[in-house]
Amino acid sequence: MFNVGEGECILVAFPNDRAWIVDCGSGNSSTGDNQKLGARVAAYLNERGLKLEALVPSHPHIDHAGGYRWLLQAGTLVAPKVWLFRGAEAWDPTRTWIRDLNQELAGLSFFEEVALEDSQRVFPMEDGITAHLFAGSGDGAYTSVWLHIRYHEARLLLTGDVHCRYEKRLLWLFTDYDFGSDLLKITHHGSSSGTSTEFVQRTRPGLSIASTANDDGHRLEQDTLGRLGGLGQPRRVFETHVEGDIVVLTDGRSYGDGILYEVDLEAPGRFAADLGASVLPLSTVDQSRTSTPDAACE
Repeated sequence: MFNVGEGECILVAFPNDRAWIVDCGSGNSSTGDNQKLGARVAAYLNERGLKLEALVPSHPHIDHAGGYRWLLQAGTLVAPKVWLFRGAEAWDPTRTWIRDLNQELAGLSFFEEVALEDSQRVFPMEDGITAHLFAGSGDGAYTSVWLHIRYHEARLLLTGDVHCRYEKRLLWLFTDYDFGSDLLKITHHGSSSGTSTEFVQRTRPGLSIASTANDDGHRLEQDTLGRLGGLGQPRRVFETHVEGDIVVLTDGRSYGDGILYEVDLEAPGRFAADLGASVLPLSTVDQSRTSTPDAACE
């Protein structure tokens, strides 16, 4: 998870140099920081020799998907076929930045799109990996695609931006097994409007990460943190506005009574200077946490 300030961008690096980009956005302008981010991610993939295999824009907000156009324009190593997984709802082609992204995608012959609505898609991979993609309906532009990665015994859940009612709809449509997780990407930057008590009880995350910034729309709020059980000792909740880039490694194998994960941190982050993204001491961030109670989340 890169520290991109007001946005979100996650690289999932699989064995054999396969790469998925789950969200790629920074800020609310279709150029500027999003253009910088797309170019920097492309350069990073090329630097590491990673082949782009899938794009997973969780939902149609610029701070999550505005950099994809520029990532594609910058050019990177790609697999013979590159998959695009996105929800069927709220991708309004009359919006300029979405139209520009669609035009960029239409000019690339190696892309294949899968649109999801109240359904799932299972993407089998080698080395004991399956990627399970889910989407519901009815939450407008917040109707996010969830990605549940199963790597041997490890379970990782990436959730985009959603509200608690949508979480509960997906929990109703599917099963606890579909979403049980060792590692959770906290929805909506840690907003009080997501990560319900029921969701936490049923997914049972061990580690959680959030893409955060120093503004009200991208803050890990106190009540969300409380529902997750707090920061923990040792830490079990990490956020980019404190840690910078968050790198989580696992071989997917059991270790003792659980799965072994290694968490590496790089502050302020590889792209932070280009994007104006900052980090602050945890004590300072803790003092600024707010709560916006939502009855649907209790």
